[in-house]
Amino acid sequence: MIISARHLALFGIISPDPELFCSENGRPWRCGQTAQAAIESYVGSKDIYCSIELENKNGDASATCFADGKDVAAWMVSEGWAFSNRLQASRYISAEAEAKFAKRGLWRSLFNQKDFGNNDGKSP
Repeated sequence: MIISARHLALFGIISPDPELFCSENGRPWRCGQTAQAAIESYVGSKDIYCSIELENKNGDASATCFADGKDVAAWMVSEGWAFSNRLQASRYISAEAEAKFAKRGLWRSLFNQKDFGNNDGKSP
């Protein structure tokens, strides 16, 4: 997300690269672009507030962000457009399990979890 001209990663989740392709019923689809469009549509023109959770010496930061008071990362995970990052936090694990069970978002497809941005290759 870009907030006030600053790029912030959403804390506690792993989201797909916009260039990622997934496979559904043997056909490739642009799941990364679809995930990006979903978050852009969800956030829209809502009021955004972010709280920095982690920041490194280079100024890269991860934050928990809220759109009209609702946790953006929680929405992404519950809709299946991102995974819980267990190395950062456990708060989204149950939402991920529900999305996976319901085959929402990315979970309706085949994909390689190693293709996800800050994922270290471990299953989410």
